[in-house]
Amino acid sequence: MLNRIGLTLSLTTSTSLVLFAASLYTFKSSQHPASEKSLFGLLSLSAVILYLAFSLANFFTGKGIDASVIYHLHFGIAGAGFNEFLPLILLTSVFLVCVPLLLFRNSLPESISPATNLPVFHRFLPLVLTFLALFFNPAVSDLWHLRNPQTDTRAFYHYYHTPHMERVSQPMNLVYIYAESLERTWFDETLFPGLINGLRDLERKSTSFTNIRQAEGAGWTMAGMIASQCGLPYFFSSNLAPGLGRLLHENGYYLAFYSGDDSDFAGKSDFYRSQCFDRILGRQELRPLMENPSHQYSWGLYDETLLELAYTGFERLSEEHPSFAQFIATMDTHGSGNPGDKSLSYSDGSCSNLNALASADILISRFVNRIRSSPYSNKTVIVVASDHLAQPFLNPSVKLLKQRERRNLFLINEPASLQGRTVERPGTTLDIGPTLLPFIGFAGRIGLGRNLLARDYSTEETEFIYRNITLLRPDLDFFRF
Repeated sequence: MLNRIGLTLSLTTSTSLVLFAASLYTFKSSQHPASEKSLFGLLSLSAVILYLAFSLANFFTGKGIDASVIYHLHFGIAGAGFNEFLPLILLTSVFLVCVPLLLFRNSLPESISPATNLPVFHRFLPLVLTFLALFFNPAVSDLWHLRNPQTDTRAFYHYYHTPHMERVSQPMNLVYIYAESLERTWFDETLFPGLINGLRDLERKSTSFTNIRQAEGAGWTMAGMIASQCGLPYFFSSNLAPGLGRLLHENGYYLAFYSGDDSDFAGKSDFYRSQCFDRILGRQELRPLMENPSHQYSWGLYDETLLELAYTGFERLSEEHPSFAQFIATMDTHGSGNPGDKSLSYSDGSCSNLNALASADILISRFVNRIRSSPYSNKTVIVVASDHLAQPFLNPSVKLLKQRERRNLFLINEPASLQGRTVERPGTTLDIGPTLLPFIGFAGRIGLGRNLLARDYSTEETEFIYRNITLLRPDLDFFRF
C-alpha cells in the first residue's frame, strides 16, 4: 500500500516509520502532562507532513524530493493540469484534515491530564523516538542533501566552456521539436511492437544519436530545455546563463517558441526571455488563433492543434525572416497521456499513454514531412528530441521501460537527406546544443556540452561530466553577467 502512494521503503524510511510507530505506541500507553502532549502532537504532525511531502514528491519523480520539486515550488505550478490529479488532491486534503485532529485529540482541554509521576525514561521515550523518526525521515534526508551539495568548483571551470559560436558555412534555419517524454526506448520493438513507425522512418533519413543518457538535474521539461540549450543541468540561476538561443540571436536569428500549455508555467517564459526569444507563444497566445478554442484539455492545447498552428508559424517565419529558429514543445504524451484524436489507439487501446505515443508518432512525423514538402525545406534543419525520459506518475508503461537501458531521443534531419547515420557515442542532453551547431552552419561550444561528432575531446571527458554532474557547480557569482 505504501508503495502505491509513492512511499519507497528504503532502509532510512523503514527506520523512520518504525521509530514513529514506536513513539505513538509508547505515548499512548502512558500518561503525560499537557505541555508534553502538545509538544508530542506538534512533532508527530511535523513527521506526518514530511512523510506526506515525500510521498507526493515520489509519486511524481520516483526519487523523492529532488531538484525538480524545488524548481517547481520556486517557479510555481500555476497553469498545471490539476484535473488530472483531482483524486490525489482530494485524498491529500482529507488526510491533512483528519490526521491533525487524530494527533491532537488528547491535547484538547477536556482531555488534558495533570502532571504524573512517570519515570523519566517513560515520560521522554516517546519524544526521543519522535525526534529520531524525524532525523531519519526521508524528506529531511532529501532536503539536507539538496541544501548541502558536495561541490567541485575548480572542476566546473575546467570543463565549462563559455558559450560562443562562429559561422563556418551558409546558416540554416532551425525547427526544434521537444517531444514530451518521447524517449528512444519507446522505439524498442520487443517491448512495444508497432508503436513507433513514422519517427522510425524519419530516423532512417536522419543523423540519430542513440546513446543519449539523462544527466542528473535534467529530468523534467524545463531542466531538459536548459540542458539542451545551455549545456548545463538545472542550477537555481541557470536561466540567466547564455545558451543556444542567445547565440543565435546575436547572429541575426529571429527566435520563436511554441507550447500548448501556459507560457508562464514552471518559468518557461522567464527562460526564453532570458535567451532573447522574440515570440513566446503558449496557451493564452495561441488560443485566439484556433478555429475551435474549446478543443483543449486541462493542460492546454492538443498536439494536433499546436503543430497545425506551429506549421502556419513556420511558413510565416520562412517568408518574413532570412534566418530563424522555431522551438516547439509538445504535450500529449505527458503523464498518463491525452491524445487529441481519441480514435487513434495502440494495441487494444487500454493504455492512454501508449495511445498518446502512437498519436504523437503520427503527428510529429507528419509535421516534419510537411516541412520537407514545402518550398522552404532546403534551408531548414529539423531536430526531434525528447525533453527528458518518461516520468513514473500516472504512467504504467514506465515499468516496461525500466527493463532496458533507457536513452533519450535525439535525431537531426537535414534537407534532401535520403540516407541517415547512427551515432553511438555516449552523451547526454547537455551535448545537444554544441552537437547541433555544425548542422546549421556554425562551430562553437556551449557550457558542459560537447559536440558528439568532434574529435577534440575524449569519451572519458563526457563520462566524467556525466558521472560527476552534481559536483560540477560554479561559485555564487558565476551567473551574474
